[in-house]
Amino acid sequence: MILKTRYFLLLVFMLISTLGFSQECNIIYVSPNGSGSGTQAAPTSFLNGLALVSPGVDHIRMASGTYDISNTINLIGGVTIEGGFDAVTWVKSNNAATLIHRDNTNVTAAPDRIVAISAVGLTNFQLHDLSILVDDAGGSGVTTYGIHIDGCSNYSLSRVRSSAGNGSNGIDGLAGVDGVDGVDGVQGQNGNNCGGGNTAGGAGGSSWGGGTSAGGNGGDGGPEGTSDRLECCTGGFIPLPYIVDGESFPGLPGQDGLGPNPGTGGPEGPGYEN
Repeated sequence: MILKTRYFLLLVFMLISTLGFSQECNIIYVSPNGSGSGTQAAPTSFLNGLALVSPGVDHIRMASGTYDISNTINLIGGVTIEGGFDAVTWVKSNNAATLIHRDNTNVTAAPDRIVAISAVGLTNFQLHDLSILVDDAGGSGVTTYGIHIDGCSNYSLSRVRSSAGNGSNGIDGLAGVDGVDGVDGVQGQNGNNCGGGNTAGGAGGSSWGGGTSAGGNGGDGGPEGTSDRLECCTGGFIPLPYIVDGESFPGLPGQDGLGPNPGTGGPEGPGYEN
């Protein structure tokens, strides 16, 4: 009888010991500065709490406070994460938030992004009473996510506040192709060859008799000239062999005739060009 009693007490002691050193009620307790085994008396860190999740031990209770992270938290299917607990009594309260703060280091590539919590291809997970804050992105072309969920099902988020910072500016685009050629400009005006303008026509003829006859025709413009030295425009001489051709202009109309009843002068003569 004594032996049986001792054996029974040993089994009870072993059961109590097992319960005392394992997660309490299959719950893992974490706190911002936790480093223990994950019990109420010795809470562990958030990352270690996720590592302790196993079949039947899949509920994480997070104490209030700020959890600073520099890498993406990858969720696990079937896990429940719940914040808002007092770190001493482990009584749930709304007085202080449980904040997961993600800085802007360790950017995930292709595409470049900063993610606080990621769930890809998971099922049956729950997030409750959490706040998530992501810093503004640095660099170029970086996107920010508070929670990134892709291809998941049967999940629940309740009283979860997510605030992702500003993404960074996109990278500069490539230079555009050259535009088409512009249309040709209009033709410029003819040059003057430094001429002084029209050359006056000759004087009209004197009227005679009663002045009934018209005056004579105006003289023709002079022909273009050449010179071994030209002084025009620049105020200096240009020696040979630089002979500059000129272009004459039409003459002016002839002058009216003289006399009591003068006749009208003739029209101007044409100019010449060699």
